[in-house]
Amino acid sequence: MRHHCTFHDCFFLNKFLKNQTFADLFGDCPEVSAGWRAGRCWRLSACGCHSNDLFLPMPWVFAFGALLRLWWLRMVVVLRYGGNDMLKGSCLCGAVQYELDGELGPMVMCHCQRCRKANGAAYAVNAPINSAEFRWVSGETALAEFESSPGVLRVFCQRCASPLISRRVSQPELFRLRLGTLDTPIDARPTAHIFVGSKAEWDEIHDDLPQYTERP
Repeated sequence: MRHHCTFHDCFFLNKFLKNQTFADLFGDCPEVSAGWRAGRCWRLSACGCHSNDLFLPMPWVFAFGALLRLWWLRMVVVLRYGGNDMLKGSCLCGAVQYELDGELGPMVMCHCQRCRKANGAAYAVNAPINSAEFRWVSGETALAEFESSPGVLRVFCQRCASPLISRRVSQPELFRLRLGTLDTPIDARPTAHIFVGSKAEWDEIHDDLPQYTERP
């Protein structure tokens, strides 16, 4: 016994039926071929050409095919560029390069005196990252560290002086990445201003982000 539904008004079905994309898969079976060309979706219970209870593709199958294509394209991107989560960065001279295979923590603009001096700017834009997901790709021999306060080490390129990360001896699992060194575009945006109690007197904040006198 055969049950069928008509899908003459389905744009996707008619489009693919015209191209006979799926009809070709069923060889020379006249009943299946006729059903496809008539715009029907068949469930075959006793067709000599096919196994019992074979369900021919409905529009849901076309949606699945589209998802499969998207998955394939994503795999191409992953293999070629390292995936959507892979972030890459470098120093000013390019000697040091790094990769982050993980997520950025909350981006903050730090106005403390040490960050201002280390970056030569009104503030530094930093984000915490998992140190296990961070790696130096090249130029590790060009790195140097400066202990700006007890237990806090600022890592920079000794050739061009670009600040790259900071780390605390007491928190080896955590780095703070200097986001100005990223080469990969990101969608994330700063979430707050911190240490505004020690910002430069000429530094004026004009956005509506939360402001904290020190670290929240």
